[in-house]
Amino acid sequence: ATQQMGAIVFMSACTVFSFALFYMIIELHKYYYLRKHIEDGGKIRIGF
Repeated sequence: ATQQMGAIVFMSACTVFSFALFYMIIELHKYYYLRKHIEDGGKIRIGF
């Protein structure tokens, strides 16, 4: 039973970690595109 509990905790930790990583990547992309947009002189730029 303890092993099963450990597996559940591990799985939820991995899920939380991957969500955090995903969020960080999204934020970095937004920052990068905003900076690029400003460097380009404010041209409208839509995309990912």
